[in-house]
This record gives sequence, C-alpha cells and structure tokens, in this order.
Amino acid sequence: MNFGYKPPVELELYEKVGDRVKELMHTKGFTVRSLAQKLKDESVFQSYSTAKRFIMDIRNGYINLLIGNYIGRSKSKLDSNLERIAYIFSTVGIGSEEEAIRIVKNKNPGFVYPLKQD
Repeated sequence: MNFGYKPPVELELYEKVGDRVKELMHTKGFTVRSLAQKLKDESVFQSYSTAKRFIMDIRNGYINLLIGNYIGRSKSKLDSNLERIAYIFSTVGIGSEEEAIRIVKNKNPGFVYPLKQD
C-alpha cells in the first residue's frame, strides 16, 4: 500500500501565492531583508525581525499559519495579519485581479485589497 502524503489543496494554493510574491520581489529588486526594512520603516511591523519572519512565511506558502482559522485565533490578530499581507502584496505590486488575491479572499472574505488610501 502507498501511504504517500498529499497536502491539502489549500496549501498548494498558498504555495502559488508565495511563488508569485517571490517572482515580484525578484522583479522589483527586493530581498527579504530590504522588504522587511521597508515595511518596518513604514510602521507596518514594529520590528524588523517580525517583518522578516512574516515575509519568509508568505514566500514559502505558509500563509495558513498566519490567517488560518483555528481555536484560539483572535479576530484582531487575524485582521492584523490580513492587513499586513495586503501591505506586502501592495509593496511588491500584485494586481488586484491576480489569482493570488482570489486565493486569499476565498479563505478570508474580509480580506481588503487593494489597500484603501487615506
């Protein structure tokens, strides 16, 4: 018998989002460090190390860890993570009609993108 592990479709979709973020970061000349510093400077994150970890998680497709619904997840933390993802998408230049946006919105209908300008 073959007991091979097949990841859930959701995780495969999040990997697609991560691949798109990587592609656009490369196109725009961002490294994880430079993007993390930019987001910290813009007060999206309070610390550089948190921004760096968050970006690495997104690039690796670990978005479910950030926005997945599980017991103990507070709504304010979920909303904060969704907003941070929107900032990252906006900074790297993901278009509002791209598949990456649809993937995140399908799991989280409250995801707002593009960001509202004040």
